[in-house]
Amino acid sequence: MKVGITYNPENLISRKIASWVIEFLKNKCELFIETNKREHFDIPYADLDKMDVDFIISIGGDGTILRTLMLSELPVFAINAGDVGFLSEVSSNEIDIYKILNIILEGNYIIDERMKIDVYLNNKFVGNVVNELVVHTSDVAKIRKYKIKINNEPVAMVKGDGIIISTSTGSTCYSMSAGGPIVDPTLNTMVIVPLNPFRTPSHPLVINSDNVVDIEIIDNIKRSDLVLDGQISVNIEPLSVVKAKRSEKTAKFIRIHTQFFRAVSEKLLLYSVIM
Repeated sequence: MKVGITYNPENLISRKIASWVIEFLKNKCELFIETNKREHFDIPYADLDKMDVDFIISIGGDGTILRTLMLSELPVFAINAGDVGFLSEVSSNEIDIYKILNIILEGNYIIDERMKIDVYLNNKFVGNVVNELVVHTSDVAKIRKYKIKINNEPVAMVKGDGIIISTSTGSTCYSMSAGGPIVDPTLNTMVIVPLNPFRTPSHPLVINSDNVVDIEIIDNIKRSDLVLDGQISVNIEPLSVVKAKRSEKTAKFIRIHTQFFRAVSEKLLLYSVIM
């Protein structure tokens, strides 16, 4: 079995876990580490988007996982070394990591496949997202006008800080923080959430992922920004159009068990009460 590894080098816990994983797996399978993360480890390396492996181990927070899924279409086994780690399969406990790695090596796992959204700016492909795309004002506290269309039909005019379009997977992230609903990730939907709308009441929309959503920037002078999964940021010229539609590509997570609602309770609802 061939296994790729990437981790967040700025996180000491992440680097420590990477050393545990490499030591544990080095005599069990063929290992590769992401090229720009090889400084501390004497194993073969490859760029993330060129790794020829069976799956990739992503060690870090949700941002590390999203970056991995943006660069690779391979299945990802996620180890949490961040804060909430909602997308991760296992925490940073060393014994738990070894236990689950053994289960995976025995082939006793499932692939949890999630939809992605393809994003276009003025009909030019920008990338795809697992969680969300965000169109927001370039200047803090300066609102913009945005027109939302679904299948080329006008739906709403929003004056505010921006618009979030999330997948069901991303409904537990920025979308939720902005007042959007938590959506079962087995449902293929897009969630449209206005950011701080001014005056006009604007409610979140949950739509079937077969629809195509356009966000038109109405202001003819002021710029906005387009952010993909918190990883890519693109400046948007006035009068531009951002298009979102379901991607043919998917995000693949290696799971030992599916516990979405338990994770919602423990990592989101209970977490918010305790904090």
